[in-house]
Amino acid sequence: MGLTIVVESELGNRLEQVEDPTNLLHHLLPSPEDTGYRCIGMVDWYGDTVFNYLQIPRFIEEWRRMALRSANSEESVLIDRIEKMARRVGEERLYLKFYGD
Repeated sequence: MGLTIVVESELGNRLEQVEDPTNLLHHLLPSPEDTGYRCIGMVDWYGDTVFNYLQIPRFIEEWRRMALRSANSEESVLIDRIEKMARRVGEERLYLKFYGD
């Protein structure tokens, strides 16, 4: 099972969601040891990771760099969808949550 990425309100209401059931992000996301990705490198595959609106500018910058590694249109579509969700988080002061296995 792959990650589930959700935009949530402060009260925990799910406003938007995308899933990665085939683990497309697994080979794209950097490891925690990669110091060039201090934000998205912290996504926990087995736990939950939360980004707030203050972290979103850095998240988007790193996300765009990571997106250059996408190898096919399926990955690109997923990456674009998550970036749009992140932009919404920044604009509406919400939370972007990555739910692991």
